[in-house]
Amino acid sequence: MSIIRTAVAVAVIATSGPLAAKTCKPEPVSAKSGSRIAGDDAAREARAKDNAVKRWSKAVQAQHGIAYKFWLTAEGKTFDCHKTPKSAICTVTAKPCRPF
Repeated sequence: MSIIRTAVAVAVIATSGPLAAKTCKPEPVSAKSGSRIAGDDAAREARAKDNAVKRWSKAVQAQHGIAYKFWLTAEGKTFDCHKTPKSAICTVTAKPCRPF
């Protein structure tokens, strides 16, 4: 049990210092994707958003490296989705940030 407490204490100390400040790129990156799956509008839009985020991650990794590819750490996230009766198209935009 003391090993776990020590590990937690080290993790807290490591993330509370100046290394914990995230670094962001100044320019946002955008990615677009669509979905034509059978089902309702919400399912198509959810799939289009998910695929656009995956494409954003790949584009960011190619441009800035693996440390910036995580959507979770990005700033200024926006979703722009358009629906038709049979499809949804979403564009996501965000500034890539690395968590350290």
